[in-house]
Amino acid sequence: SKEGNTALGAYGYMLNSRTWSYDVGLALLVFATSGDWDIVDEMLHRLMLDQNTDGSWNFSYDIYIGKLFHDYVRTGAMGWVVWGICYALLTRTDGKDKTAEWLEMLEKGGSWLLSRQVTNKDDPRYGLLRGGYGVYDNDYNYTDVEIEWCSVEHQCSSLQALEGCALVLKKKKYKEAAELVRDKLFLKCYDTENGRFFQGINGGKPDEAWALDCTTWAGMLIFSVVHSDCAKTCLNTACEVYLTTDKEIVMSSEPDYYNVTYSSDGTFSGFKPYSDRTADYAGAPDIVWTEGTLGYAALALMLGRANEAKFYVDECIRLQ
Repeated sequence: SKEGNTALGAYGYMLNSRTWSYDVGLALLVFATSGDWDIVDEMLHRLMLDQNTDGSWNFSYDIYIGKLFHDYVRTGAMGWVVWGICYALLTRTDGKDKTAEWLEMLEKGGSWLLSRQVTNKDDPRYGLLRGGYGVYDNDYNYTDVEIEWCSVEHQCSSLQALEGCALVLKKKKYKEAAELVRDKLFLKCYDTENGRFFQGINGGKPDEAWALDCTTWAGMLIFSVVHSDCAKTCLNTACEVYLTTDKEIVMSSEPDYYNVTYSSDGTFSGFKPYSDRTADYAGAPDIVWTEGTLGYAALALMLGRANEAKFYVDECIRLQ
């Protein structure tokens, strides 16, 4: 993994014992939904222990020893963790009270997200959240710097977290921040000409790379406000640009395609993660991306296209 933490410059340090904060947030949603409250409590306790003093969580941890080496923090991953905590607290069915410690942890995490919001109205990024801090160069030298770019995916992930904080902590500052993110997401990041969302804003200019999840995920959030036509356009664009069909699972010993375990008799349809319409993703892989395909299905379902949504969910089930 090139996301950050390394041991003596070793590539992909201990991936078999690593956990990613993004996945922790998702797991909280799953275990809260299934009512496995003992697991939820264990996860919340571990999050309390690993939270940085500024309220953030690192992008990944070792599941045995915890924090690794450097603070590499990304706003999008923070959004998923904070939303996972909110959801767990909002949906408890076992009668256990929300402890003061959990609420304090949530307040610290929510405040960190608020600290990322650009508040200068003269800034082209006004209202959006900056990306976090910490970077690695190609030789894995770490620099503790602020990430100034604003990612559309990060806005979407953080928006749900800010809304969750408003519900749990009952403080209007979170609701106000969420509404500002939502407004600026549409006003600054929607590509009217192409019917999709940019990848973000970098250096005051749109990041024009084509990424599927920006369009489908942001399209869902925009639909939830008033822009239903925009959401429909996003779905159509995603289908036109990212749909890929007749893909096989084949065994291969080539390093870039290594898979000596399984193959499929049939073919699959779904959505690829990137488009090479700009040079940013030249040579992007023409593959079925399951997460992105489910994201497309979620947007289709929201727009009332249930049969289409079911088709792509069923494709993912076949892949599973």
